[in-house]
Amino acid sequence: MNKLWVFGDSFSTNHNGKINTIWPEIVSSHLGLELINTARGGCGNDEIYEKIAINMHKINEGDYAIIGMTNPLRYSLYLRGELRDVSPHWDYPIEDKLVRDYYFKIRSEAFDEHEERMINRIIGLQKELSKRSIKSMLWHWYENKSQSYQSPVAYSKYSVKDSHFSDKGHKQFADRILYKIEQDVSHWTNIYEKIDNLNRLI
Repeated sequence: MNKLWVFGDSFSTNHNGKINTIWPEIVSSHLGLELINTARGGCGNDEIYEKIAINMHKINEGDYAIIGMTNPLRYSLYLRGELRDVSPHWDYPIEDKLVRDYYFKIRSEAFDEHEERMINRIIGLQKELSKRSIKSMLWHWYENKSQSYQSPVAYSKYSVKDSHFSDKGHKQFADRILYKIEQDVSHWTNIYEKIDNLNRLI
């Protein structure tokens, strides 16, 4: 049985344990593919990229890969012998001063550069998959310079207070992903695009 490979962060998971059916499950069921979901909440793009690279030899013709990039400023590092996610959420502050200074004074000043660098890396892996007749799609939930500012809450009235998809939001997103797959889209650059009831852009 062919597989649907999902790479990403919390937007590709049951992030709060309260979602009945997440979008990767809906999509895999619709496509008749076995779901291999490698996504992990809070991870950085370095981990997402690494998971694609590690699993490249397992992805076969007839499989499909969906890659959800996360905020380009997130990353991981070994701190006092422990691999840590670096992302300044209110519930996960950066306690180490050196790491905090690097994040806010250096890394955060290069959002667009970090984004472009990782997009190019992932598209490079997509090209390798394409050479092996394996289709894939890249998307991201965060805002960038090509979009007017919108938070994930604005994606759907079905989103929840923590800016992730609710049950209805996951279903809505799955429908959009399936439409993009039908259109053979390899890089969905704006998930916040406005559409009508027939999936046409407004």
